[in-house]
Amino acid sequence: MEALKAMPPAEGNAVVSSAEVVSKVLPKNSSNIFLKNIGVQPISPTKAPTAKERVLEAQLSDERQGSALLQEEVIVLKQNLRARTKRLRRPEESWKNTSGKWKRTRRRRRKLMR
Repeated sequence: MEALKAMPPAEGNAVVSSAEVVSKVLPKNSSNIFLKNIGVQPISPTKAPTAKERVLEAQLSDERQGSALLQEEVIVLKQNLRARTKRLRRPEESWKNTSGKWKRTRRRRRKLMR
């Protein structure tokens, strides 16, 4: 058991939990009460994935790639939105500045005309 636990995980796999190590070491008996109590189904290390499992893994992989692409697209859209809102605010700020100048100029002219 210690040897299985000490082995580094394969690339892309998670660290093997103690329960998984125990399930590999204990006899493959469906009446194993310990594994049932901790909620682990016995693992068959020599079992090859079924066709359905391969299909599901391929679908999961496709969904993960699609999700990553969507996340990248959302980031780009957010950046575009920020840039556009900045561009929209600039004229508003310049209008505020020019309207203030315009008001001051108008006041000066009124004073001169009096």
